[in-house]
Amino acid sequence: MAPVFHSPAAPRNAPSFVFGRPTQPQFNNEPDVIEIDDDDDDEQVGDNENSVDDMEQDESDNVEDDEEVTGEDEESNVDNDEEEEEEEEREEELTVESLGKVNGIDSTDIFNTRTLQSSPGIQEALHPLRHTADRVTRQMQAFAEKLDKFKQQDRDQDATYQAAYSLIKSYHQNASDAIKDASRQSTIQKAKMGWNTSRVADQPDAKSKEDLRRLQLEVDTWDLFLNLIALDEPTAQAHCKEAQKSVFQNLHRYSTDKEIWLQFLDADKYAAECAMVLRWLEVKAKSSSQHLDAMIANLEAQADRGSGLWAHGWLYTKESIKGQKRLRAWPQPLEPGSPGLLASLLDSDNKEPLITQLDPDAVIRQKHGLQKQDKFYEEATWLTCWKMLRQGETWEKIQEWSQERLEGWRAVSLCGSRVEDQSSGTKKQVGDSMTRMMNCQSQDTWRAACSALARNPNTGDYEKAVYALLSGETEPAYHVCQSWDDYLYVFYNNILLSRYREFCSQFSRKLSHSPLASVPFVPGPMDYNAIKRFLDSLKSHESVGMEARNPYSTIQAAILGRNFDSFFLSMADAASESNKALLNESLVPDILATGVDSSALIAVRDKDALRIISHMYIVTQRLSYTRSDAHFSEKGALNVMAYAENLHQAGLTDWIPLYASFMPPQLAPKVVVRVLIDIKETRDQDRMSNLLERHGIDMSAVQIALAKYIVAKAPKSEKRTVTFDHKIRRDKAKGVVILLPPSKKFTGEIMSAKIEGVIRCVEWLTFLKAKWGTICASMEFLYKRLFGNGMLLEARELSERLPLSELSQKVLGYDIRSSAFFDDLSLVDDNSVLRSPTKSPSKSSRFRRPQTEDERHERYNEALVLIDLEFVIWSYVALDDFREAWEHLELLRNSVEPDDMQIEMLSARLQECIENATEHVESLVDRECGVLTTPPKNGDMKPLLYIRNTYFPDIILNYLSALYYASLKLDRRLLTRNMELAIALAEDTHILGCFQHTRRMRELADAMALASVAIVNAPAEAKIRKKADGPAHLGIWNVEVAENHD
Repeated sequence: MAPVFHSPAAPRNAPSFVFGRPTQPQFNNEPDVIEIDDDDDDEQVGDNENSVDDMEQDESDNVEDDEEVTGEDEESNVDNDEEEEEEEEREEELTVESLGKVNGIDSTDIFNTRTLQSSPGIQEALHPLRHTADRVTRQMQAFAEKLDKFKQQDRDQDATYQAAYSLIKSYHQNASDAIKDASRQSTIQKAKMGWNTSRVADQPDAKSKEDLRRLQLEVDTWDLFLNLIALDEPTAQAHCKEAQKSVFQNLHRYSTDKEIWLQFLDADKYAAECAMVLRWLEVKAKSSSQHLDAMIANLEAQADRGSGLWAHGWLYTKESIKGQKRLRAWPQPLEPGSPGLLASLLDSDNKEPLITQLDPDAVIRQKHGLQKQDKFYEEATWLTCWKMLRQGETWEKIQEWSQERLEGWRAVSLCGSRVEDQSSGTKKQVGDSMTRMMNCQSQDTWRAACSALARNPNTGDYEKAVYALLSGETEPAYHVCQSWDDYLYVFYNNILLSRYREFCSQFSRKLSHSPLASVPFVPGPMDYNAIKRFLDSLKSHESVGMEARNPYSTIQAAILGRNFDSFFLSMADAASESNKALLNESLVPDILATGVDSSALIAVRDKDALRIISHMYIVTQRLSYTRSDAHFSEKGALNVMAYAENLHQAGLTDWIPLYASFMPPQLAPKVVVRVLIDIKETRDQDRMSNLLERHGIDMSAVQIALAKYIVAKAPKSEKRTVTFDHKIRRDKAKGVVILLPPSKKFTGEIMSAKIEGVIRCVEWLTFLKAKWGTICASMEFLYKRLFGNGMLLEARELSERLPLSELSQKVLGYDIRSSAFFDDLSLVDDNSVLRSPTKSPSKSSRFRRPQTEDERHERYNEALVLIDLEFVIWSYVALDDFREAWEHLELLRNSVEPDDMQIEMLSARLQECIENATEHVESLVDRECGVLTTPPKNGDMKPLLYIRNTYFPDIILNYLSALYYASLKLDRRLLTRNMELAIALAEDTHILGCFQHTRRMRELADAMALASVAIVNAPAEAKIRKKADGPAHLGIWNVEVAENHD
C-alpha cells in the first residue's frame, strides 16, 4: 500500500488559517467564470440542479420578481399559482438538510435592505447558517456509521492496517464530497440570483468561505494521516528492511540519478516519509496560492511593463546601457572600469551604479545594481520561481516557463539538468517535482554553487530562498516564509537532502568494494524529537505563531512529529478543562489538570477538530501508535468522551454506545449512565438497551455504575434538623387551645433536574433487570437521603414512579407486599378501626408465583426497610390529599349557593382520604418491634433513627388533626380512632420515644385532650349510632345524670 497524494477536492478561496497576515489586494480584473458541474453527482443535489436551462428560467423569474419589488409599494398582481411556486421554492431551501447555526454572518453583504425585509430574503440570509449546523450533524452521523463498520470486523495486524486505511480514506472522501457539494450549491445559488447581479452579491458570505476553508483543512489532515498509515503498513516496513540489505547490490556506478533516488526512498523509511510530507505540502500550496499570486502581480505592476515576450528581461537597465554606449560610440561591451562610467551609468535616482553587461551573473560579479523597475521585475521572477518549487512543479513546466520568457538559464539553475527515465527502454524525461533532488548525486558542483548563491549578500531574498531550497539550506529560505506550511517545507527539504547526501556517500564507499561484496545501507536514526522541537518553536513565532496554534495545524503537527502520546494527553487535559464551563453536567470528568496548553484548548473547543482528534485516537490505539498502559488509556479516552459529549448535545445519543465501546471498561459505564438518565420513553429505552448489548457494553458494570451514580448524586447527608410547624396553638389571652388543620407538605415546590436524574437511574436499574438487592439498596439509600434533607416532594415522586408493589412484580414476578411476612406486621385488628372501602396496593394479592420460603424470606428482608420508608411518604401523601379535599369541601359549603351534589361527592372524597390516611399511619405503629428499627446491612441506624424522630411525631399529630376535622364534616364517630391510636401508642414505646426526643409529648397530649372534648361535646344522636362494619360508638360518652332521691 503506497502513499497516495490526493489533489484538492476543490479550489480554495483563501489560504488556510492565515493568521496575522495582511490582506493583499487581488489583481484580477477578469470576469468570474461560473462552471456548472453536470456530472452524475448532480442527482444528489435534488430538483434544483436538473439543468442549466432550469436555472436560467429561475434567473429570469427572479429578475421579474426583483422588478416588481423595486417598484412602488403596491399590492402584487401575481396569480395564485405563481405564489404557490414561490412558496415551494422557499420550502425547498428550508429543508432539514439546511438546518443549522450561524456565527458572524453579515447579511447586508449578500442582500439589500429591501430584500431582507421580505420573507424570502430572510430565508436566504439564514440558509448558510442552517447548512453549517446540518453539515456538522451529517458528518457526525457519517463518521459514526463508518466507524461502526470498522469495529465489527475481526482482523489480524495486517488487515487492521488495511481496514484503518479504508476508514481514513472514507473520512477523507466524506470531507471532499462536502466541499464539492458546497461548491455546487454556491454555483447554483449564483445562477439563481442571476448572472448580472452585482459583484458584492456574487461574493460568497464569510460563513460559507469559512466552512470551505475548514473542510479543505480537514481534507489535508486526513490526507496526511492516510499517507502515514500507508508508509507504516507492515508489508511496507518489511520491504524497507529488506531493501536496506540489497539496495547497493541493485545499483552500480552507471545507474541513473532516478534509479539511485528510487532505491534511496525504498531503503530509507524516514526519507520516504519526508518526501511524502513535501509532496503533501506541495499539493496544499497549489490550492492556496492566492497570496503569492497577489504579491507577484503587485511586483509586476511596479515593474512598469506590459505583457508579452518583449516585456521580459532587464528592459530599463538595458536601455541605460545602450544610451551610454551611444554617447560614447563604444562598440564593445562596457566594462565597469571604463573612465567616467561609474559617475554616469547610474540608476534613475542617481544613487547607485548600474551593471554594464546583461548576463545573469552580472549583478553578482560586478556587485552593481539594476534600474528600480528591473529590480521589481527580478524580484517578481524569483518569487515565481519560489512559488513553482513550493508547488512542486515538474521540470517540464519550469522549462516551458523559462523558454517563454527567453530565460532558459533559469530552468537549468533550478534543476541542474534533465533527468531521464530508461525503465521503458527509451529515454524519457522525468516529470517529477523531485528532479532537483535527484541531480544532487551527480552534480555536486551545481549544488555547491547553489549553496554559495544562497549565502551571497548581493542576491535578493527570494533568489537566496530559491537557491537555499536547491542546496538544502534553511536560514535564507526561512526569511521569505510567510506561512506555517512554508516553514515546514524548508525544514523537511533540508532533512531529505541531508539523508540523500548520506546515502550517496555510503553508495560511493560501496563502489570501492568488490561488486560481489554485500554492503548493507545503514540509514540514520529517525529524529522525531527534532521535528517536535521545530514545530513547538513555530508556536511562538512572530508571524506564523497563531497559524501554528490553530486546531488543524495542531493535529497535523502531532502526525508529523509522531508524538501521539503527549498530544492525546494534552488534548485530554484540555477537554477536562474546557468542559468545566458547561452549564449542565458533562460526560468528561474533571481531572484537575494544570498547565493546559492554549493550542489544545483551542482544538478541543472546535467541534470539527475534536471529531478528527477522537477518531484519530481510536485508530492510533488500534494500530499501536500510542501507549497501551492503563494510565494512558484512561486519560486518553477523555478525547473520545469529549466527542461523545458533542454527540450528546447534538441529540445523537444512539451512537454513544459505539464510542463507549472504545473506552476502557472502567470508564465506559460512567459515560453510558450519563446518557441513560436523559432517556425517558420506553421505546427509546429498549433501543438503547439493544445498542449497549450490540456494542459489547458490560451490563453488570452499567448497573454498578448506576448504583454508584445514585450514591454520588443523591443529596448530601447534612447534619441539620428538619423542623415542622406545631399543630397546637395556645391563645393565652383567651385561654383556649387550637388544633390546626393538617399541614401542606407539597405546595409550591419544584423537583430539581439533579434529583430527576437520580430517580431515573433507579428506573434504569429496574429496566436493565438488576438484582433485587441492588435495586432495594439503591432506593433505600435514596429515600434516606431525601428524608434526611426534608425533600418530601422528591420522596413522593420516587414512591409514585417506583412503587414497591409494581417494582417487585416486574423484578420478582410477585407483589412483595402481599407476602405472608407482611401480614404479621398488621398491628390493628380489622374490627378495631374504621377501614377504607378500597384497599391500598399494600394489601393486594396479585401476581404471586411459586417460590421457596427461604427465597421469599430473603427477598422480603432486603425490602423490609424500603417497605417502611414507603409507608412514611404514603402517610404524608394521604394527609396532603385529605387537606386538599377538606379545603375544597369547606370552600364549597361556605359559598353563596352550594351544590348539594358536589358537596356529596367531595364528602365521599374526604371519607376516602381519611381512610387511606388511617391505613398508612397505622402501618407505622408496631407494638412489638417498631417500624424502621431493623438494622440495615451496613449497620448504620442513624439515618433511620433520624427519620423516626423527625417524621413519626409530625405524621401522627397531623393524622390526629385530620381525624378531628374529618369528624366535623363527616361523622363524629371518627374520633374513636383517636382513642384507639392512643392505646396503640401507649403500647409502642418506640413511637413514644420519638415524641420524647423531639419534645412534642405536650402536643400529643393536647391533641388527645381536644379529641376527648370533641367526643364529649358531640351531639347525642351521633353518640348512639353504630357503624355497620365495626362495634365502636360514642355511647359510652353519653352520660346521663340520675334524678335525686331523697
